[in-house]
Amino acid sequence: MSSRVRLIAAPLTGLLAVSLAPTTISQAAPPVVSPYSAPDGALGSFSALGAGANNVAYELIVDDDTVYAGGLFTTASGVPGTSYIAAWSDDTWHALGTGTSTFVLAMTLADDTLYAGGGFTSASGVPGTNYIAAWSDDTWNALGTG
Repeated sequence: MSSRVRLIAAPLTGLLAVSLAPTTISQAAPPVVSPYSAPDGALGSFSALGAGANNVAYELIVDDDTVYAGGLFTTASGVPGTSYIAAWSDDTWHALGTGTSTFVLAMTLADDTLYAGGGFTSASGVPGTNYIAAWSDDTWNALGTG
């Protein structure tokens, strides 16, 4: 089976995160070399983030030493609560509450708050988290009525 790059997240810090369909999420630490500037087109060495996820990651956000992933997966490396959204830091996957009720398609990070949007009608069972929610201070919060 062949894989394809689903998305790439590359912040200014140099950490590069890549999602390969269907189940691999990898990272490369600095220095990451652009294929346009490297003589051999190499991007350096990549390492898997744990055992990966059991389905596709549609969105990756990199913030300092943390990679946030959202998508169709229901578990990341078998860690409980990593349903459709998870965070990689300290060499392991972490749950964001109990995850969302179904897929996450979009994420952004602003002022230490992670915003997630998708087909879900609940984030960790918090009322009003219909299709959009905010993760801050280790809890999900509704944005209006969703």
